[in-house]
Amino acid sequence: MVRIRWIAAVVLVALLVTGLALPARAQTLTFHYRIYWQDGVMKVELLEGPSGTVEPQEQPVTDTGVLRYGSYGQQVAVLEQKLKDLGYNPGVVDKIFTYQTQAAVMAFQKDNHLKTTGVADAATLKALDQAYAGRPQVTQESRPEGAALTADEAQMLALINQERAKNGLPALQVDPRLVETARLKSRDMIAAGYFGHNSPTYGSPFDMMRVAGVKYRYAGENLAGASTVERAHQALMASPGHRANILSPRFTRVGIGIVDGGPYGKMFTQHFIGD
Repeated sequence: MVRIRWIAAVVLVALLVTGLALPARAQTLTFHYRIYWQDGVMKVELLEGPSGTVEPQEQPVTDTGVLRYGSYGQQVAVLEQKLKDLGYNPGVVDKIFTYQTQAAVMAFQKDNHLKTTGVADAATLKALDQAYAGRPQVTQESRPEGAALTADEAQMLALINQERAKNGLPALQVDPRLVETARLKSRDMIAAGYFGHNSPTYGSPFDMMRVAGVKYRYAGENLAGASTVERAHQALMASPGHRANILSPRFTRVGIGIVDGGPYGKMFTQHFIGD
């Protein structure tokens, strides 16, 4: 028996019922914030001075030269990017050493016959640097279309656009910024142990989009928890609210974030916008 219990959809007020939508603001506020782990708790700090914003100061919470769960800073971002380029999945490259970063480090350690601890110690970092230096170079000409998406995300995008084609609608285009916000939301739900549109860390999906610099006239979010892409897609299409988002003629761009973890194996977030 297929068990899919977590699905939810949200749209802007009266977006799909009356056709009303929230217009994009003529002006936007730019600000900086810092997200970090301290004593096992994710914290968000807004840094804003009386004359504007200030740059966040990195404060790694780990031993010098060793990166582990809870570390924060540019060194973590470099580690995550190298793991990602080598085919591992550290999640969003965002300076935060999360459980998914730890899982990627463990996978790399296992593949390279290192002690599998999930801690990026000196031996792991050295092996990572060597593997990264020897990796095959991918040119722009050889890079496949949609390479920014994982295999699961690309599969879900294809399913969405198949549904739209059946209904005479144009395909949704991938927006890399929405991919990042969607992945961040999926990771956050797993890390914080909740399922819903309002994140205790980032606020609403629309807050996340605005912080990421995404401008829109229409926007929506679909969420699901399931063991496979196919099961998640079937559940979303069977729900009127989710189906309406997938088949909305107002939406033109999408970001899909699929992260392994949670009670049902994978967490799915779809972020939609329209101009």
